[in-house]
Amino acid sequence: MRREIDGVLREYRATRGKYTARFTPTELHLFLAGGFLGSQRVAWFRVGERLEADFGWDDPKTAEKAIWKVEGDTLTICQAQPGDPRPTDFTASKGSRRTLWVFQRKDK
Repeated sequence: MRREIDGVLREYRATRGKYTARFTPTELHLFLAGGFLGSQRVAWFRVGERLEADFGWDDPKTAEKAIWKVEGDTLTICQAQPGDPRPTDFTASKGSRRTLWVFQRKDK
């Protein structure tokens, strides 16, 4: 998993193991070395050709709007901060207040 926040690349390299994310139709679950770290509610949907998601959608004041795409075994999510407009591209340059997540499907 790779994460870029506001123009700064932050690799998820844990000393105690690897991070894993599990997605369901309504939630994102994050684990470290098999231990549960936390969850966030998410709504996944399509608007025309664009794939969108709202994280924490149950409270419109704190919801984080996002776009997403899947290419092969890679899921990419570009997420805005609460109150910011939904991203239109997959960038998180300095000052953008966006987070770019890149997840690689784990071998079964």
